[in-house]
Formats: sequence, structure tokens, C-alpha cells
Amino acid sequence: MSTPTSPTSSPTLDISAAVMRWCEFYTRELPSNVATERQDELASDLYEQTVWAQDAGVATQQVRRSILARAVRGVPADLSWRHAQRRNISLASRTAIRARQANSAVVVASVSAASLIVLWGLYVLTRVMTTAARGGFSPWSNTTVTLGVATALAALGLVLMARKKTRALGTLWLIVPTAILIPTGLSLLYPISATVGVLFNQPEWAPATHLLTGGLSLFLVAASIWNWPSRPTSESAPGITKMDSL
Repeated sequence: MSTPTSPTSSPTLDISAAVMRWCEFYTRELPSNVATERQDELASDLYEQTVWAQDAGVATQQVRRSILARAVRGVPADLSWRHAQRRNISLASRTAIRARQANSAVVVASVSAASLIVLWGLYVLTRVMTTAARGGFSPWSNTTVTLGVATALAALGLVLMARKKTRALGTLWLIVPTAILIPTGLSLLYPISATVGVLFNQPEWAPATHLLTGGLSLFLVAASIWNWPSRPTSESAPGITKMDSL
């Protein structure tokens, strides 16, 4: 008559250790949390089978054969599981790369837009001051002061965008000076710029101005939402399916 098995039986431990080594082999190079969870699940399954065999009075050799047979039958499932995990990691890596590229594109576009807005304000102020120096008109009108304040606010927004922590705030900050700088700057250029003077009287001028101002404002809102810092969340491990090998 065969000897009933026990959880500490050496023959059972030997075959269990061999199965665990196989598990360590096919979980190599996977994230440690994924590999550890798979190995813990297998170790728990082996222990439960051994305890059940002890309570049922099953012979040690029979338990060894059962563990070995189930491990061999489970090899295809183990390899399929490994392939799925590696594919998930690859997809996650590609997704992270695309997210970084998209983030870089948004940052470059928003900083470029902010820089153009500041440069626009400085350009208009320079034209106004140059014309005033020639005796064209007084540069200290309410409109010119408004443009100067809006340019300063836009420059502050650009400075805020230089830091990642304040980038969303800086982008949002730019909306107000943008809404002021475009129409105010064009109205100041009307009497001193021949090009603006001609375009100003075109029927498409007002809709185009509103479209440009509204489009830039919407872009800044979207960029601010994109750059808004999200709450830190713990990384979730790739999905782990119930093991089929045991």
C-alpha cells in the first residue's frame, strides 16, 4: 500500500519545485509584479492540491504524477499567457510613446502660439511708438495702454508656460490677453498701416478677425485642459488571466 502524501513530503516538494522553476522560467523578463503574482498563484494551487491529497489519503506517487501531468498539459497555456503578457507590455510601451509625442506636440504648438501673441503685441507697440515719434499722434491713448497691459499679461502667461507645473495655468491665462491683443492691435494699425487699412474695409475682415480670435482662444482652452496636471494614480499591472496549467 502506498504511503499517503503530506505537504512536507520530499517527493512532492521535489516535483512542486520543478513546476515552480518552470514557472520562473516562462515568467522571466516580465514585470516583477506580474511574474510574482503568477508564481504566487501557482504556489498556492500546488499547496492546496497537496493538502487536499493529504486529507483524502492519496498516495505520494499519485500526487506527483497528477502534478506533473497537469504541468505538462498546461505548457501551451503557459506559453500563450506569456505571449499575451509580452504583447500587452509592447502595446503599453507604444501607447506611452505616442502619448509623449502628442504631449510634446501640444506643448510646442501652445508655446509657439503664446510666443506669436506676445510678438504681435510687441510689434504693434513698436509700430505705434515709431509713428508717434514721427509726430503722427500721441502714443498714450487708452487703446495703446490697453494693448501694453495685454502684452504684459501675455508675456506673464508665456513665462508660466515655461514650467510644467504652471503650464496649464499659463495657457489658460493667455486667453484674456489674446482676446484683447488681436482686435486692439488691428485697430491701432488701421491708421498707420496701409495693408491693414485696405483689409479693414473688406466685408470678410470682421468675420476673419472674430474667427482668428475665437480659434486661438479655443485652442488655448484645449491646450490648458491637455496640460492640466492629473492626480497621481498607481500603475495597474497588465491583466492576469486565471492560470490554466494547474
